[in-house]
Amino acid sequence: ANVVERLLESAVSVNFSKEKFEIQILDDSTDETIELSKNLVQKYKLKGYNISLLHRINRKDFKAGALAEGLKTARGEYVAIFDSDFIIPENFLNETIHFFTNPKIGMVQCRWGFINEKESLLTRLQTTFLNGHFIIEHTSRNRSGHFFNFNGTAGIWRKSAISDSGGWRGDTLTEDLDLSYRAQLKGWKFVYLKDLIALSELPPTLDAFYGQQFRWAKGMFQVFLKIGPAIWKSKTSILNKFDATCHLSSFSGYIFSVLISILTIPVFFVTKENSDIHFIAVLFLSINCFMIWFYYFVAEVEARGLKIESFIYPSLLVIFSVGFSLNGVYAVIEAVLKKQTPFIRTPKFNNNIRKRFRSDNDAKPVYKAAMFFTAYFILLITYILIKGKFNLLPAFLFFSPSYFWLFYKRIREKNQFKQVFKLS
Repeated sequence: ANVVERLLESAVSVNFSKEKFEIQILDDSTDETIELSKNLVQKYKLKGYNISLLHRINRKDFKAGALAEGLKTARGEYVAIFDSDFIIPENFLNETIHFFTNPKIGMVQCRWGFINEKESLLTRLQTTFLNGHFIIEHTSRNRSGHFFNFNGTAGIWRKSAISDSGGWRGDTLTEDLDLSYRAQLKGWKFVYLKDLIALSELPPTLDAFYGQQFRWAKGMFQVFLKIGPAIWKSKTSILNKFDATCHLSSFSGYIFSVLISILTIPVFFVTKENSDIHFIAVLFLSINCFMIWFYYFVAEVEARGLKIESFIYPSLLVIFSVGFSLNGVYAVIEAVLKKQTPFIRTPKFNNNIRKRFRSDNDAKPVYKAAMFFTAYFILLITYILIKGKFNLLPAFLFFSPSYFWLFYKRIREKNQFKQVFKLS
């Protein structure tokens, strides 16, 4: 089934009287999807569902614009939002709606699960990364009273909280994060439900993954630049201000990750062997890597129990995140330079082979950087072996695999792309 069809099947299967909710399909697509959406609307109208299709000719403000348009005609006081590649849990409304009896609650967010997490190493690493976000980060922020965000999907808003906070705005690539912070600065409270899981589809290709991560990284830093001053002028606690600042600027850490990966070995070259600098550098890297690993290890144990995978995938993520950082650096730099880029949606695949290798994302600068760093590390290992500097091999073996793997995977996907279109 098409992802839209799958989503609608889950929407009409929700354990809630169909007379008490309406369904809107917000579809700005320009391909065959719009015809499918029209047919599905007619199908479910005949079955007695209150369902409508909103199709915009222009894509002004992209997803934020579509959500704002839908809000104008939405009749309910509560608005649940799901992207097309999600499956709505049958008990979603029963598990969330009662929180709004508290008039201060503005939004309830549930956790993401993944239907294709075991498809490849890439999807498995994404699962580990997102488990850390949803199981550790969101849970701890919610329990400690810090700001946390609506994730753009799999959540439900009080309609008046949206309007009171200024509505959906399209001046950043992460309209969900932007609205979340504006609402919480207005005094609205959020609820996170770790045990209510909405299944979704992970991007299975590098292009799709990079497009999604680029949007998240750039959008988050845009929100940091936009709302950072308002956070520090607000009446919230100093601890909340500090935590919010760290949260919104977190992708800037990718810059340091890339710098460390390319400078560590040269620094070891130009300093004396067994010097204090070597010891401090190794200690610093070891402590940081262990902290990151432990964070994801705890999330994995919480998600699937104490298994061998709980040790393996956090370890691989620590290593491969070095290469993933290139995309984040590119995104943060664009945000700082205020370079405007369109909202590029994450492609929805649902096992469509032809779509799998067609992407709207242009990640050429990132791939060129990956090629450069691959060549850089090949030269480094050559020099290490010629000079007999075998004490530097551990650093090389830690930093280089992610660049090599990304370069290999990119070449492999391009070859698969050519083969698919040659056969079709």
